[in-house]
Amino acid sequence: MKLQPIDKLADAARACIANKLPIETHQSFGIPRAWGETPTVCFLYGLSHVRVRDGLYLHAPEQVSRLNAETGELIALEPIEPANFGQRETPRQAIGKYDMLRAVRSPEEYLELLRGLHEAYDLLMPCFFDPSSAPSPEARAAAAQFEAVFRRLSEEQLWPYYAVLGHDFFAWLKKVTAEQTT
Repeated sequence: MKLQPIDKLADAARACIANKLPIETHQSFGIPRAWGETPTVCFLYGLSHVRVRDGLYLHAPEQVSRLNAETGELIALEPIEPANFGQRETPRQAIGKYDMLRAVRSPEEYLELLRGLHEAYDLLMPCFFDPSSAPSPEARAAAAQFEAVFRRLSEEQLWPYYAVLGHDFFAWLKKVTAEQTT
């Protein structure tokens, strides 16, 4: 199984939705998700707005895209409701400010961690999508660090959505990490 790198999938997702959603739409981090036989990466989309000298404010996600992780092709762009993710906010409701730099010392550190996170995605996704293959020692090390780095960089307002959408992926990471320590 030859998967596209996560940064290429994120770019492909942006290109696929560019003329379908408003320009001020925010795209989430990717979430690997098995969907039948097709290895899939999902992205959430919601409006965002910038307040000058304050930051980027996110609104509740309204759409989810599913991309074929092997080809980068859009499988579907579907509407979602916050209630489907156990959230009380209404569609399009502002859910908070996303401070990209809240957990890092500088933009350079953010970009360095993001590169490492993308490398981890690229090591982990083939193992996640092919349960018959044992993760390499490098993939196991990446699994042990993934969630902590993901939480440092990702939008904390979207964590409840990530938890539902990526339930199987995050459970698999915990399992791989537990196997490493036993």
